[in-house]
Amino acid sequence: MTKYFLLLILLFFTYLSNAQKTERYSGDFFNGEKIKGTANYTYYKDSNNEQIKEGSFRYSAREKNDKFRLSHSISGNYKSGNKTGKWTYNYNSKDYKIDKEGYYYTIEVILNALYNNGYPDGKWTYSSKISKYKKIIKQGRSKKIDIQKVKDLKIQLNWDKQKLIDSLIVINNLGENIYISMNKDGYLDGEFAFIENIEGNRKEFWNYTDGILVNKGIDTNIVINKEYLSYKDLKSPKTEVNKITSSLLTKKSCEVNKYLKEEIFNHDYTLYRYINGDKIVKKDKKTNKTKLVYKGLYFYKLKPILSTKENELIKGIEVNHEKVRQAEWLVNRQILKNPKEKKYTENKRRIVQALTEFDKIDCNISIYRNYINIDNIKLVSQNKCGINPNSSTIINKKEYLDALVYSSKHQIKILKAYDQL
Repeated sequence: MTKYFLLLILLFFTYLSNAQKTERYSGDFFNGEKIKGTANYTYYKDSNNEQIKEGSFRYSAREKNDKFRLSHSISGNYKSGNKTGKWTYNYNSKDYKIDKEGYYYTIEVILNALYNNGYPDGKWTYSSKISKYKKIIKQGRSKKIDIQKVKDLKIQLNWDKQKLIDSLIVINNLGENIYISMNKDGYLDGEFAFIENIEGNRKEFWNYTDGILVNKGIDTNIVINKEYLSYKDLKSPKTEVNKITSSLLTKKSCEVNKYLKEEIFNHDYTLYRYINGDKIVKKDKKTNKTKLVYKGLYFYKLKPILSTKENELIKGIEVNHEKVRQAEWLVNRQILKNPKEKKYTENKRRIVQALTEFDKIDCNISIYRNYINIDNIKLVSQNKCGINPNSSTIINKKEYLDALVYSSKHQIKILKAYDQL
């Protein structure tokens, strides 16, 4: 018993000697702004003598004078240097700044965020209200006139670590509202709708099922996605169609991404440059600039898997195209040596005509590779690739490809008839 007791004491003192010493800091905190910020937090130092925050964190910046008032506060908790639990961000200013037209501004921003080991996790809510006004002195007192709303915005989103899931809602009382449904893996699943409050509540929407676009439309004008119907009706979709994953967040035109970066992750309000602990915020050590890395808003692009026979037919077309290119190279050399020979210039004319037809065929093949529904192929190819070979008789993909093969062979046959191949 005595041996075990001595062993426990030894282990206890070993733990105490190895435990990190926690210290508290309270004082000035650099925020990159003219207005001074202060912070109160606890930390310990790692083996590299770097501060690792642990426990509560409180930041504040306040200014009040005859010209304006500003209050900025951020609070939350750290665990081993990572944000954890609930964090709140509050920014309020009155009479702060004045623009060229003489307007003063009032700003109110609130963000309630949840973290798990440095990752956004759970429900986040954000609101931002900005108004502007002019001031006049009346009877010795300042009076606001020409009051206008500049922004009245609310955003609600849900996270699973660094991934957006479940739903994302943007309520913009001075613009468009956005409603997005996603599944637990971050794929679009349900309605994705834009509702414009201006000019009659015009509604534009897309419906997704497990990341695949089912239909889209404006108001009640619905267009069914024929690719989805074809995919759904295939007997063995896993072997006949690829589901290629993409994300709206990679598109520069993505309105949602714009809202997240310009609002929720706005450095002026959240101080991500200076208050660390967010694993989705990456800092470039060379430029000291920060970038956000988060995921979600996934969707599938459907792409057919071509059979061995289809690939063989397309390969044959490509071989024929290459033969005509070589013929063009040869006739160009002949013309260079004998520029006045009419036979060569006539041969060049026929070869150029054949190459023009092959360009149309290649265009149709490119569409054939990517569309699983023949109606889409006919529609797009007529607009993009010129006249379809036998377009009036095409009723399925097999006949479509057979027509392209026939057109390819026909061009070769013409050139051979004039002894050009």
